[in-house]
Amino acid sequence: MELVRPLLLSITAATRLLIVSPHPDDGALAAAGLVSRVVRARGSVEVVQMTSGDAFSEGVKKIDRTDRPTPDDYRAYGLRRERETIAAMGTLGVPASQITFLGFPDDGLCLLSSAYSAVQFESPYTRRRSPPDGERLLDDVGYRGRDVVRELQQIIARFKPTIVVIPAPADEHPDHCSTHRFVTRALGDRPSARVLHYVIHGRQPDRAEALALTRRETAAKRRAIEAYRSQTLIIGDFMRKFENGRELFVEDDPSPLPPCWCRDENIAKP
Repeated sequence: MELVRPLLLSITAATRLLIVSPHPDDGALAAAGLVSRVVRARGSVEVVQMTSGDAFSEGVKKIDRTDRPTPDDYRAYGLRRERETIAAMGTLGVPASQITFLGFPDDGLCLLSSAYSAVQFESPYTRRRSPPDGERLLDDVGYRGRDVVRELQQIIARFKPTIVVIPAPADEHPDHCSTHRFVTRALGDRPSARVLHYVIHGRQPDRAEALALTRRETAAKRRAIEAYRSQTLIIGDFMRKFENGRELFVEDDPSPLPPCWCRDENIAKP
C-alpha cells in the first residue's frame, strides 16, 4: 500500500454528512466507513441517489435471464437496486427516511449536463422522461439538467450539511463526473460545507488523503457492500477492492478541470 497523507476529520454529534451517489452502490464503496463513523458519533447522515442504476444491462440480463430486456425489466431492476440501498445503509445505521432517490436517468446524467438548459431527455432503457412518481421533490421536474440542480439545491438548503461527499471530477465514468458538475453548481461558488471528492472509476489523484478505518468500520463497510447482491453477483471482485481499511478523498478541485467525456464531447469546459 502506497503512502498517502491522512485525512483529518473531526466527527461529532454536530456533523451533518451528505453523500451524493451517482448509482446505488457508489456511496457505500466510497464512504461507508465514514458514514458508520458519523452514525456512531450521533451525527446526521443524508444519502442522495442521483439514479437508481437501472441501465446496467449486464445486470438486468443476468437477474432476469433474458437477452432482450424491456423497459419494464429496467424499471424493476432500478427498484431492486433501491431496495438494496435501503438494506445497505440500514446496516450502517442510516434509516430509509434519510435516503433520497432522485430517479434521474442512469447512463444519462452526462447528456443532461451537456444539454444543461432546457432539453428534456428520454432514457433509452426505461423510456422515462422524468423521475418516477414519488421521487420528484419539486413540481414539473423532468430529465433536464436544470431540474437536477434545482432538486439538489433544495436538499442542500434543507439539510445544511457540514461535509459533502461527491464524485471527483477526475472519475472516468460519465455519470460520476457529471454528478460532480451538478452538485458543484448546486453548492455555488462558496460552499459552507467541507467538500470531499472520491474516485470509483479511474486512477486515484496524487493529492488524495486517506481516512483510516477501524476494524469495526471496515466490517460495517463490508456488510454494506455485500447488501448490493445484484452487483456483487457480477462485479464482486471490483467492489470488494474497496474493503481495504481506508477511504480516499480529495478535498480541493483541480484547476483546470480534467475532461468529462459525454460520448465524444468533453463537457468539462468552462
